[in-house]
Amino acid sequence: MTIHLVSISSEICEDSYEEGEGKCTGAGLSDEKIGKDFKSEKEMFEWLSDNYGLPIKKEDYECTRKDCQTDKLVADHSEAQNGGWFKPRKEEIAKWKKGKMKLYNEHYRVRFHKY
Repeated sequence: MTIHLVSISSEICEDSYEEGEGKCTGAGLSDEKIGKDFKSEKEMFEWLSDNYGLPIKKEDYECTRKDCQTDKLVADHSEAQNGGWFKPRKEEIAKWKKGKMKLYNEHYRVRFHKY
């Protein structure tokens, strides 16, 4: 069996530690075309982890026959050098938990088919 990774997309939404998810920012990946083949799901998830920082275990995804979805917490570093959406540092997570910093939940959708 071969798994053909068709595309990946994401949407980034505000995430309050106390109140949960808020409005979405309009940022994220817009159905990025991949077109890569893998010999197993394990190999695909390893590639997604290496290239997008996504979980390596299938258990960390909600999957159907044609797609998998997962989330990751990100910080907005757009004001920093080489800015953008990055994994938050420990001190940023501590501030977020105290309500002193805004972090975001990035929802990923991975589309594929098997043949």
